[in-house]
Amino acid sequence: MSKPTLYFAYGSNLSQEDLDDWKKGSPKHAHVDLKLKKVAIGFLPGYRLGFTRKSKSQRREFMGVADIVKTDDEPQSRVWGVIFSLNDEQAKAIRAKEGFFGVGNLRNSYEQIEVEVTDRDGVKYQCLTYEAVVENGKNRKYLYYRSLDAYYDAIRKGGEEHNLPQEFVDHLEVAKVTERNPVGIRMNDTSGMVLLTPEEVANTDRPRRSG
Repeated sequence: MSKPTLYFAYGSNLSQEDLDDWKKGSPKHAHVDLKLKKVAIGFLPGYRLGFTRKSKSQRREFMGVADIVKTDDEPQSRVWGVIFSLNDEQAKAIRAKEGFFGVGNLRNSYEQIEVEVTDRDGVKYQCLTYEAVVENGKNRKYLYYRSLDAYYDAIRKGGEEHNLPQEFVDHLEVAKVTERNPVGIRMNDTSGMVLLTPEEVANTDRPRRSG
């Protein structure tokens, strides 16, 4: 038997409902038990949550999907999520759900990367996670694509399922209504961000720039 894979989930894969819904539309993986074994709550330092890519999936209505954005100059930034232990079949299913076909494959929606995640007790874990593939020549730090309210809700509910801290919810609320721009954006410093009211978000497909 192969060694279980440690996987860090930070987006919709936190939600059991979303995992089950995806499985209904994926006959190849319908037999896989996607009730994942939770190892710990943790955070990925030096990254922030973003919505940097448009989905290729009709299920997501081709709108924005979650990503982790590296912030080398912002050491205080971090992304909260859950470390899961996956067996081989679960790992294959997660790769399929994330649209990962192999390292460097041009069909990839996400790339699989290795990261170091820290739990609440300071214990560090080497995990696999997924980073969105963005458009050629684009800087993911400044990309933003609005997503479906149902998608944001899936992430929020997933956080609630696993008792993630309020900081997780706060970062999601900022990220989901924020247009990235070259002003030096930080998850913990909203200067340079365009924060929209729910009414403004509902009336535009793309948030407006300030000034």
